[in-house]
Amino acid sequence: MNSLQTFADLGGIGFTCPDSVPTVFGILDPSIAPPFLYYSYIPIIIIALLFGVFVFLVSRGSLSGRLLLWIAITFSLIISSELFLWIATSVPMVHFVWQIVSIFHAVLAFLLVYFTYVFVTSKNMPVKWQWIALLPLLPVFILSPTTFKLSAFDIVNCESVQGL
Repeated sequence: MNSLQTFADLGGIGFTCPDSVPTVFGILDPSIAPPFLYYSYIPIIIIALLFGVFVFLVSRGSLSGRLLLWIAITFSLIISSELFLWIATSVPMVHFVWQIVSIFHAVLAFLLVYFTYVFVTSKNMPVKWQWIALLPLLPVFILSPTTFKLSAFDIVNCESVQGL
């Protein structure tokens, strides 16, 4: 088998990366990630979520507090997916996470712009501008599951190959 394969050539859901042995839930292998990864990613996730919840509770659910909470949740999803990419063993799951991580990045960018607008102007963005601000996200959602995003899978390194 060639080290670069299209995802359709990889076979069923039980196909695992060659450098891993699934020991946790039959899909994760924590031993293949560097130990420092856990000490750097997990506290960041916890601190971001605690900070987002704290600001949300202190601001009594204001729009900027809600947006900051969603920013913390989205950021935590990005970091969690990066951690998952290190320890996942199932090829289809790794490929799927590679596809959706760009959606999390796009949503985070939108939330950051929206939060900045609300925080600076102290008012909500008009509905018309909200829809216009969402338009750049549309190509990310449309092209994410296509070969334009991920063209192949490198089975040796257990990672998806970026497309166009």
